[in-house]
Amino acid sequence: MEQTDQKHTYIKRSIYTIIAEIFKASLLTYFVLLIIEEFNEGMISNYFNFNTLLTIVIVSGISSVLLYSDNEVEQKKGHRIKELCAIIVISIIGGVLIFFKLRDIGIIAYIVSFLSIVLTITISILIVNDKEKI
Repeated sequence: MEQTDQKHTYIKRSIYTIIAEIFKASLLTYFVLLIIEEFNEGMISNYFNFNTLLTIVIVSGISSVLLYSDNEVEQKKGHRIKELCAIIVISIIGGVLIFFKLRDIGIIAYIVSFLSIVLTITISILIVNDKEKI
């Protein structure tokens, strides 16, 4: 019985790891392709449908959240610093993308992009801290 539980835990942990890696890779790919498309319109979208990759990002993200277990995934102190750096970098990239989309409307583009950076960082840090308390 105990060996069966260990086997199920191992399988669940392996599936979580695979799905989490798919999520990371597809999200990074989506951001990179989106940035390329922003600067050279039609370079990617003429040959590739972004909705396909976005669907993969959403499904793998939801699946990794559903399979996540605090007992199975250990967090280290160095891991927290890496998370915060990643949150800040991704938030800045998102703010820059928002700015490029809104740059034609003037000074409001600066305000909206700055606020999006601040809100993304704040919400992400709150979510990370909430995970640690559970």
